[in-house]
Amino acid sequence: MKIAFISNPAVQCGVSQFGMDTVAALQSHSRHEILYYTLGGREDFEAAFAAIAEADIALYNYHPLTLGFLTRDDILRAGKPAIELLHEFDQISVHTNLSALFRYRIAPDPTLVSRFPGLWAVPRIVPQIKVSSPENEIFTVGTFGFATGYKNYEEIITFTARHFNRSRVRLHIPSSFYCDSGGSLARQVYQFCQEKTAGRVDLEFSDKYFSTEDLIAYLAGNDLNIFLYDKLLGRGISSVLDFAIASERPLALSSSNMFRHVRHFAPELFLEHSSPQHILKIGSDACRRLKALWIPEKGAQSYDAIFEEVAEDYVRAHTQRLNTVLTDDFRNLLQPKEEEIQRVCPDVFARKIPRANVQQAFVLTEVEKHAELHSSILCVGYNEDTAYFALKAKGYEIDAIDPLFDIDLAEFFERHAGKRYYDVIFSTSVLEHVPDDEAFMSQIAALLAPGGVAILTMDFKENYVVGEPIPQTDERFYTTERLLRLLLPHLHGCKLLDAPDWSEHQPDFELGGCNYGFAALLFQKSSGVPNSLTTLYETQLRESLSQAREAKILSCYNKLQRDLSSGRK
Repeated sequence: MKIAFISNPAVQCGVSQFGMDTVAALQSHSRHEILYYTLGGREDFEAAFAAIAEADIALYNYHPLTLGFLTRDDILRAGKPAIELLHEFDQISVHTNLSALFRYRIAPDPTLVSRFPGLWAVPRIVPQIKVSSPENEIFTVGTFGFATGYKNYEEIITFTARHFNRSRVRLHIPSSFYCDSGGSLARQVYQFCQEKTAGRVDLEFSDKYFSTEDLIAYLAGNDLNIFLYDKLLGRGISSVLDFAIASERPLALSSSNMFRHVRHFAPELFLEHSSPQHILKIGSDACRRLKALWIPEKGAQSYDAIFEEVAEDYVRAHTQRLNTVLTDDFRNLLQPKEEEIQRVCPDVFARKIPRANVQQAFVLTEVEKHAELHSSILCVGYNEDTAYFALKAKGYEIDAIDPLFDIDLAEFFERHAGKRYYDVIFSTSVLEHVPDDEAFMSQIAALLAPGGVAILTMDFKENYVVGEPIPQTDERFYTTERLLRLLLPHLHGCKLLDAPDWSEHQPDFELGGCNYGFAALLFQKSSGVPNSLTTLYETQLRESLSQAREAKILSCYNKLQRDLSSGRK
C-alpha cells in the first residue's frame, strides 16, 4: 500500500521532529511505501491534495498548532481512510475526546490500554545510533528542551549543586518555531539558571537546533542526563526521552506523567525511587534495555499492522458496523427481522411507530448472535419491547426488569451486585429516559460476566444542544461527545465492539416536532484477568470520575448558596 505521511514543515518543532523520525523509521522498515508531505498551510494542502488522495491511507502527524487549518471536509475529501498520530493525550482524555476529524487514531504510548477499535497504542521508536562513553574532566549533567515553564531547568542547577561537589550543567535550549521563535524565552531561562548557580556549579548554554544525530551525541557526552518536569496530567508522552535513551547515558527523572512509559519499564530511573548514585550505577544498562525494546523495526511492524487493519475496516459496509446510527440501510437490511417480530408478537408490534422498529430488529439480531438458549440474559426496560417478547417466544430464558412493573436497574443492582452476572444485557431505547445515565452504564458494565456483551440503543442527535426541544419522555438526546466523555469512562473492564461512527449520520426520524435518529452502543467485558496496566488505568479513571463528580456537587452547592444569599428561591 501507499501511505501518505503528512506533517508540518517547521524544523524547530517537537511535533515536526517526531514526524521526521517516525517517517525515517517507517521508510526504512515498513513493508509499505511511505510518502512524506509537509503542509505549512492551506495552499500547501491544495497543492499536495491530488498526491495525498492517490495514496491508500493518509497518516496525519496532527497537532492543532501545526495542522489546525485542516477541516473535516478536507480529511474526507480524498475518500480514503485517514489516521491521526496523537500528541497531547493521556489514558483518560484519549478515550473521552473522539477526534472531530479522524475515525482512526494512533497513540505512541506503549502503556496505553485501548478501549475500542480505531484507537491503537504503538511502541516508542528510539534511534539506534552508536554512541561512546564521555571522558569529562569535570562531572557533567545535561538536559535539553524548549523554554516552557513546566520543565524546571533551575531545579536541575539546585539538584546538581546538592549532590555533586565539582560539576557543571549543560543546558541546551533551542528556540521553538511555534512557542519561542526569537529565542527570548530560552535566553531568560539561561539568565535565571545562571543566577541560581551562585558559583556552586559551572553552567554552559547552547541554543542551536541539533539534528537527531547531533542531539544524541550531545546527550551521550554527559555523565548524567536529568529531566525534572512537573506532574502534567493530561499531557502526551515527552519525546525528549527517546533521544536520552538513545544516548545510553544514566537518566534521572521526576514523576511527570509525560514519562509514564519509562516508569512502567524502568522505575529505577525515577528519583522518587532511586538515589542519584544508584541511577549513575544502573542508568546506562536501563537505557540500553529500553533502546533494545523500542527499536525502529518493532515500531514499523506495529504501524504496518494498523495500516492493514484500517484498510480492511474502512471498506466495511455501514450495516456491518455496530456502534453506529441505525439509518435506512439498516431498515432495509433488517426488514425480514421486523416481519419475524410482527409474526411472533403482533399485538405489541402494532403499537410501535414503524420507523422506530429498526431498534428492536437490530437488538434482536445482535442478542441472537451473542447468546445461546442457555445463556444468562437480562433485559433492562421490557415494557413494549418487541425484541424482548420475540426472544421469549423463541424460548430464551430472560431476566427482565422495568420500573413501570417492578424495579429499576439501580434497585436491581443494589440487590444483585456481585452475586449475579449476565452473558448478554440488552436495553432498547431506555437510556434516554434514565435520570442518571452514568450510574446506569456503570451498573450494566458491573453486571456483565467476563466476555459478556451489552447491547443498547438510544435517541441520538449529533448536533443537539442542551435546552433544545426533545420528546416529552426523554431526559436528553445523545451525541458522540456525551457517549464518549460521560458514558464510556464508566464501562470499567469493557471495550467497544468496534470503532464508533455515530457522528457521520444525519437525523432521519421525527416525533413531536423533534428530528433525531437511533444510535447503537455495544461493548464487551474483558474475559481475561486484568493486567497491571489495565488495573492502573481503571484506578486512575475511577479517581478522575470521583473527583469530577465531587467538583460538580461542590459547584452546585456553591451556586445554591449564592442564590440563597441573594434572595433567590
